[in-house]
Amino acid sequence: MTETKAKTIPWSEIRAEWMQNPAFREAYDRIGPAMDMAFALMDARHEAGLTQAEVASRMGTSQAAVARMERGAVRPSWSSIERYASAVGRRCVVQLVAAE
Repeated sequence: MTETKAKTIPWSEIRAEWMQNPAFREAYDRIGPAMDMAFALMDARHEAGLTQAEVASRMGTSQAAVARMERGAVRPSWSSIERYASAVGRRCVVQLVAAE
């Protein structure tokens, strides 16, 4: 029997499709920036091949704190974002983009 792998769909594709729904777009406009940050953190951790516990240990915080950051439940301070970035082998860059 041949094993098949599930295809991973990039967040950008999912977001583009969902943004066509007015109800989703309204909700996204309210929480979008926090969720963009959460997805960026999570993506960086996955690319680094680390668990939340490993990132937490490197940051000197708890796994629960990392989980809250990754689900957008908190607005992390800039220093927390920098510590997270360092823990996953990244650096922070600020970018201002045109409003949609």
